[in-house]
Amino acid sequence: MLQYRLRNTEFTAQSALLELATMYKVYLRDSQHRFKLSRVVALTKKQETILKTIDRSLLKVQN
Repeated sequence: MLQYRLRNTEFTAQSALLELATMYKVYLRDSQHRFKLSRVVALTKKQETILKTIDRSLLKVQN
């Protein structure tokens, strides 16, 4: 399925998974004021292309 979605890009399913393996999400929490924040660290252009190709909703910011 992944290879099918990536068919119009330069990526194979394996190379896409390897590229996305370096993504990570940062969670910040202030226990005194109950403030919570989470952010995905800036994506590379390749990672952005892969996620847009697979499913555009993966790039939406959720609060």
